[in-house]
Amino acid sequence: MTPTASGWKEISMRALALCLAGVIWVVAGSEKSRTTPALTFDAIRDATVVVKNVPQGMVVTQVPSSVTVRLRGARGLETASTAEIVAVVDLAGMTPGQHLLTAEPLPPSGLEVVKSGAIMVGVTVEELVSAEFDVEVAIGPDLAPEGMVRVNPAPCRVRVEGPAAAVGSVSHVVALALGSVEEAPAEDEDEGATPGQMAEQSQGVVATLLALSDSGEVVRSVEVYPGEVLVRWESH
Repeated sequence: MTPTASGWKEISMRALALCLAGVIWVVAGSEKSRTTPALTFDAIRDATVVVKNVPQGMVVTQVPSSVTVRLRGARGLETASTAEIVAVVDLAGMTPGQHLLTAEPLPPSGLEVVKSGAIMVGVTVEELVSAEFDVEVAIGPDLAPEGMVRVNPAPCRVRVEGPAAAVGSVSHVVALALGSVEEAPAEDEDEGATPGQMAEQSQGVVATLLALSDSGEVVRSVEVYPGEVLVRWESH
């Protein structure tokens, strides 16, 4: 039986109602997803401070090892490794002295840094200098033989390098001769030596070099080049 005009009208109205219901459902779902915040987490972590662009001839003598940052990310990333978090301090154009600089955190992929302000760190920059010193020798009591006649460090002069203030506090460099001893004929022995001179022997040991202050304390923020010398002494 063919629907009448009123029947067609009723069918059209029902179809329109179904279409409107579908549109409303889609719009409502979209609106809900837009207004419902994504689940996130916040975490407090330490970021390793890294300096870059240190000017040539300068050295950083003081800087914090880390700064605290607040991270935010989507749920599911709570267990992500945060060992790679660093905070970069740019030293381009810095002069010797104390500076208050910005540390810029670089979080891992998928996380962001929640900032309440700039992260400031104190950095001390000093001029890198060097100075030369004659090597003094200190022989341990177990090595010092009776009848010692001469001590020769080789090389006899070394270079100390480091921050200007630290190098300025070095008053002398000592070769500390400890450990096993090697024996060999004296280097100045010749064919015309007397029997007594022939009996004379040379002993040697590799000695560690220490940069010392006036008070005898080791200055640890400097490097000595070379770090070791050969100390030889002669006895009879």
